[in-house]
Amino acid sequence: MAVLASCGKGKADSVFTYADTIVWDGQYDVVVIGFGAAGAVSAKYAAEAGANVLITEKAPQGESGGNSRLCGQIIMNTDDPESLFKYYKAMGGATKSVSDSMLRTYVNGIGETVNQVVNDYGADREAIFAWKTTGIPRYVSEYPEFEYNDAVKISTLSRKDVSNGALYRLESSAASSKENVDVWFDSPAVGLIQEPQSKTIIGVVIEREGKELNIRANNGVVMALGGFENNPLMMEDYCGLTSYTFNGTPYNTGDGIYMATKVGAKLWHMDVYEGSMGPFGAACIEGSNHWTLPPSFASGSVIHVGSSGERFLREDEGARHGHVGHAGTWLNPQYPDRSYLVFDKAKYDELMSLPSLSARSTVPTSVLSDNAIMGNTLEELCANADIDYNGLKHEIAEYNGFARTGNDIKLDRSAGTMSPISSRGPYYAVKIVPSILNTQGGPERNENAQILSVDDEPIPHLYSAGEFGGITSHMYNGGGNMAECLIFGKIAGTNAAKAKEPLPAYVQRTKVESSMVYVPGYATDISNETYETGENEYIGIGQGIGGDLVIRAKVEKGAITALEILKENETEGIGSHAIEQLPAMFVGMDSVDGVNGVDTVSGATVTSNALKSAVGAALQEAQK
Repeated sequence: MAVLASCGKGKADSVFTYADTIVWDGQYDVVVIGFGAAGAVSAKYAAEAGANVLITEKAPQGESGGNSRLCGQIIMNTDDPESLFKYYKAMGGATKSVSDSMLRTYVNGIGETVNQVVNDYGADREAIFAWKTTGIPRYVSEYPEFEYNDAVKISTLSRKDVSNGALYRLESSAASSKENVDVWFDSPAVGLIQEPQSKTIIGVVIEREGKELNIRANNGVVMALGGFENNPLMMEDYCGLTSYTFNGTPYNTGDGIYMATKVGAKLWHMDVYEGSMGPFGAACIEGSNHWTLPPSFASGSVIHVGSSGERFLREDEGARHGHVGHAGTWLNPQYPDRSYLVFDKAKYDELMSLPSLSARSTVPTSVLSDNAIMGNTLEELCANADIDYNGLKHEIAEYNGFARTGNDIKLDRSAGTMSPISSRGPYYAVKIVPSILNTQGGPERNENAQILSVDDEPIPHLYSAGEFGGITSHMYNGGGNMAECLIFGKIAGTNAAKAKEPLPAYVQRTKVESSMVYVPGYATDISNETYETGENEYIGIGQGIGGDLVIRAKVEKGAITALEILKENETEGIGSHAIEQLPAMFVGMDSVDGVNGVDTVSGATVTSNALKSAVGAALQEAQK
């Protein structure tokens, strides 16, 4: 471990550094803030470079991972970085604030992502599937109209269910399993400690178990805190959104942006955010658990209006990660404070006849009936929904004319998607809000993953990776964020681990003594757990979204007679449904085929399969 001379003994009391004036509670070579993909990757490479590493995470154990745990586990890759570079340049606004050297670092790294996952993480190359084989080519090149789009490749570790946390589990396990990495959960960083003369970052203030701890970082701090999509004030100030829902972690509240600006960091891409794929700028019914609406909502006798009653987005245009076409480019749309889908009885009956409101088959039609506002007349609907009656009446009349002629001269909606709205009630409206996946803004970084100051100079010893100041400045292509975590996580961790020059002498304050308690290996929240078994009891482990899902099954005469869940960290309100419903179904089963034949719980497929895997493993062990 590299320790600065200022922390050692035998140094003359008259010569010391600013670090000697701080009462330190602990010391590591590298402190990584955030345990999502970017933080996990940074910690792995820092540890492999010989550093002792602390990962400090705001979320409790089982809820960590940020958006990396919840997103589709897809990685952009390419076999032609030069053409990919040109593709990004062809995307126009995507490179307006990103230097060529920074962009080349990114696209060259994308060329190595599959090799990185295979060679550095031990993934099976044969198990990595090209996204084009999964039947969803829209996520490959999101801008097929741009030249060199064929350079974009997308891969995943999972052929069928990509939102299963597989890539994140691989990355987090690779970091937390190392002996020289400690992990703290429920321990948010609340400040950076900066040497006043050189502006070097020398430590982090961490809240842990009700105390504020000063943790020395001898060689570097990596900020990997994700975005700010769950901070309504920042979303309004930077992104212009006053009403929205987020489809990711609740822990991304912009804490790191406040910390970084206090030490002089320059921000970039603060107005950039990504939404889901789908119509209406990728929106969902308010109260629908964030699932975006499918195209069936964008055809027929339905229009999308603001509270004034005026249409403002082309209903049938599918959003590209929340971006919609505008004058030759793709932008995040501007939304009014309130927006609605308005439709007639025929459209309402059609939607209610669907098996599900979502392509993912997870949103029941009751969401529509529970949230629909009804009026027997158009005037009554407007009164109930607080929509301007005269405005909506005029808009429906205008739209019906477009539907009859097949020519929407206002928004250019396709003729085949338009049907006139009935002149007779009842009428319906549902309030919809944009569904936000993540923000991209944060402190600007360079190709060495160093965070830059407002003077465009690196802030010494301060690095970043991932969505916390991501490279995306305008249009986004799917798979780019997880690739960025791998690319800049490796760069940040490797550079943060390097031994640094001593701090300058400092004589303006009194030197203090530190009794450091929190040192490498003293405290970590990652442990190798063991589970006791009694007579005829067997342990089974499956991989859930939140990590290991552990069960203990009692097996008598070849059949399961009792089942107990010993460990799970599944998402409340989603995976927890499987935890509540499935265990009783396995009692009495005597074969793995029977276990695997149990239906998964809708919306909790990964957790359901993890339970079946764990129960099957325990049953196999019992039957040996």
